[in-house]
Amino acid sequence: MKSTISNAMLIAVTATTVSFLSVNAAVTDIGPSDDAQIVQGYPSSNYGTRDSMYIASQAGGSYQNERALLKFDLEGHIPPGATITNAKLRMFCTRSDFDADMPTSAHGATDSWDETSVTWNTQPAYNTTAEDEIVLASDEEDLWLEWDVTSFVRAEYAGDRVVSLTVKPTVEGQDPYLTYIFYCREYSLTLAPRLRVEYAGDWPTAGGFTIFHMNDMHSRLLPHELDIPEPDDIPLFERVGGAAHFATQLLELKENNPYSLILDAGDISEGSPLGDLRGNGGMVDFYNLLDGKLKALGGRGIDACVVGNHDIRSLQMINTMKDSAHFPCVSMNVCLNGTLSPYFAPYVTVTVGDTKVGILGFTHDGYLEMDDAADSLLDLAQCVWEDDNAATIDVNDYVEELRTIEDCDVVVLLSHMGHNRYCTGDDALLRNSGGVLPPEIVVAGHWHSWTE
Repeated sequence: MKSTISNAMLIAVTATTVSFLSVNAAVTDIGPSDDAQIVQGYPSSNYGTRDSMYIASQAGGSYQNERALLKFDLEGHIPPGATITNAKLRMFCTRSDFDADMPTSAHGATDSWDETSVTWNTQPAYNTTAEDEIVLASDEEDLWLEWDVTSFVRAEYAGDRVVSLTVKPTVEGQDPYLTYIFYCREYSLTLAPRLRVEYAGDWPTAGGFTIFHMNDMHSRLLPHELDIPEPDDIPLFERVGGAAHFATQLLELKENNPYSLILDAGDISEGSPLGDLRGNGGMVDFYNLLDGKLKALGGRGIDACVVGNHDIRSLQMINTMKDSAHFPCVSMNVCLNGTLSPYFAPYVTVTVGDTKVGILGFTHDGYLEMDDAADSLLDLAQCVWEDDNAATIDVNDYVEELRTIEDCDVVVLLSHMGHNRYCTGDDALLRNSGGVLPPEIVVAGHWHSWTE
């Protein structure tokens, strides 16, 4: 997929192109299918489910040398026949334990390992010549670091399209020892390692569509001051957004991309007095007007808006979205008390060109702050992909319904939960465990994150 940013109401309208659409995309970030730390001092221990990885050089002690292993599957992320022009391994360094620099190398490795079983004793073979070396500086914390692995990624793309890398201190067995710590995918999908690949090539054209999505609008109908994030910039507040600017941009995008979905990932409420008139009535009025303008272009308006945690603070806000919105508001887990019966429609289906799309709504199940009237009527049900607990919602049941009963070609999870917990942990929302195919794409809100 690709993403582009344009200043809009709160931060951005983002365009996401599903992977089978023809695009002139030039860059993609690929998350790891596996990542793990291996520890020389505990050569039979597996550390693949931890949320961080240590890269360390140590002559003795309990742990001795430590390395990071990463695996990336290129399939489905780069169009067939594309030419890879650049590839970088990116890892987020969260901490350096000692006041000294450490040269660190990335090596191409074999693929005969997985994160749940790999140990120091069973680690994959790696090329003795490093793909790239960088110096981890003692003051480098809380930032992304990069290794150039272009040559190795090109070779693997021409082969089995699976890239495994070993990242290790260039010189191991140092005294005093040096340690740098990096986040894993188990900690956060946003800060997980990634392979950033630049390429030239086009996707096949059959059956594609674009999704324009926004999130966390928080009633910002008027322009407001915002320091737009830039690397190493000087803080400078600029006047951005507002309903007029946002509507103009979205209408222009829709007019130029008639075969597109328009989705809101939640929290349209709470944040500005004008939008919060009558609870969130001002914001719903604006979205109703925008929905009508989009429909006037021909076809559909706002295809779906998931209910966010700020949208359920009061029964007035909840019922305004349920009863007064001209656009679908969805959530599978805002339920009537004591039941798993959704108060809103759990999903909506739309047809984009020749593709039938199911849009399933999920409201963050870790935030429950309602007024007394809402609390006496509603509850937030916990969701997982699948388990045997009768008190939780199994997401795969709704996905199966969309695929088999509604006959959807594509399923989108429209989620208000940020970027974590989708594929990891016992309470993961999505799993590819056989049987029901998980949603093809997640559109997420809740984290007010600037995206590149």
